[in-house]
Amino acid sequence: MNNTVIIYGAQWCQPCKAVQERLRKAGVQFRYVDVEKEPYPNWVQNLPTFEVNGKAMFNVESVLKEVKK
Repeated sequence: MNNTVIIYGAQWCQPCKAVQERLRKAGVQFRYVDVEKEPYPNWVQNLPTFEVNGKAMFNVESVLKEVKK
């Protein structure tokens, strides 16, 4: 399955940088949305927040599990 992964984060967010690196190492392609520069959904309240195939996720382990299905 071709997954659509979006990470909502900010430049100052160290965990956002760490999860990007983790997903890259796992071979997961993603789009990064800087919430200080781009519009984002109102349900995003913590950083980083993920969206996989339209489903909100709040930790990188859930993202990895979902994309490996």
